[in-house]
Amino acid sequence: MKMLFERIRKQGRFNVKLWRSIADWTTWFYLVIPTGLFLSFLYKETLLKNSFGLLVHLPLGVLVFGIITILSMGSIRTFTESADKLFFVQSKNYKRLKAGALVYSLSIKAIMAAIIIVLMMPIWIHLYGLNSWQPFQLIVVVLISFVVNTLLSLSLIHI
Repeated sequence: MKMLFERIRKQGRFNVKLWRSIADWTTWFYLVIPTGLFLSFLYKETLLKNSFGLLVHLPLGVLVFGIITILSMGSIRTFTESADKLFFVQSKNYKRLKAGALVYSLSIKAIMAAIIIVLMMPIWIHLYGLNSWQPFQLIVVVLISFVVNTLLSLSLIHI
């Protein structure tokens, strides 16, 4: 487990360096912050006035399919490196690293699904008349589709 946490920290530091090299303060100041403020204002106004715009004409199945498609993107991060194959293949640490990476990837995917579904829940309740439990069933469907999609892609690689 210690190795997994070290690799997660290493990946996090790499991602921060990458974001710093891509976006400097002007990008954040002129693009990201105004976009975030505009979208939060738009979301709040949509909920307060119950004016859902084009979502009124969008069937629930299409919306759910779009959310599942967006959330199923990505892959399981294994956090293995090329040297691991030489030194840790027969070790229990290697298997624990891969198992921990699977749990980590699914946890991140579940958090993303929960955030999107919680943000969409007021729209589903007011617009489509769903109860508050049904959107949480979508999280389970998203996680199952993510795991099945990943397993299918891994099985196609090893054919």
